Amino acid sequence: MPKHVSPCLRLHRAIAHGGRVGWAAGLPAVAPRRLFLADELLAIVERRTRADSARRILVGQSYGGSFVLHSAFTRPNLFWGLIASNPSPQLDQATLSAMPPSGNRTDHHLFIVSGTQNSPASRHAALEWARRWGAARTPSSVGEIDIQGGTHAADLPNAYRAALRRLFQSKP
Repeated sequence: MPKHVSPCLRLHRAIAHGGRVGWAAGLPAVAPRRLFLADELLAIVERRTRADSARRILVGQSYGGSFVLHSAFTRPNLFWGLIASNPSPQLDQATLSAMPPSGNRTDHHLFIVSGTQNSPASRHAALEWARRWGAARTPSSVGEIDIQGGTHAADLPNAYRAALRRLFQSKP
C-alpha cells in the first residue's frame, strides 16, 4: 500500500479486509497488524493529537473485536480500555479459551459487547468469554454488555457508546 495512505486506513484494510485469512489460519497473520498498531499507528496518533498514552482505548467489531481480544492476550498493558463488539468466534479458540495474561496495569478494562440479535454461535462465544474472564482473578476488570435488539454488524456505535459510559464511570 502506498505510504501516503492514512495509517488508520492501512490498519482498517489490514484487519478488516486482510484478516480473514489470518484468523482462519489460527492468528499468525495478526502479528504484523499488532506490530503496526503498537509501533507505527499509536506513535502517529499521539504525535498528531493530544492523546493520553495512559488511557488508550482499542475498539473493534466482528473480526476487529477478535483482534481486540487477541490484544488483551498479547499486549495487556498497551491499552487502558478494550472494547470487543460482537467478536467473531471463528478464530484461534485454543488461545482465547485461556485466561488473558495479567500484565502490570491495575486499571485495565475489557468490555465484551454482544447484540441480542447476533447469531447464536457468535453471541454464545462472546458471553462465554465475558463470563469466564470476568470470574477469574485478573487485574483487568471485565464487563459484559448486551445491546438489546442489536445485530452482528449494525451496532458498533451503540457498543462503543455503552462501553465508554461504563469505562468512564469505572463500573465494568
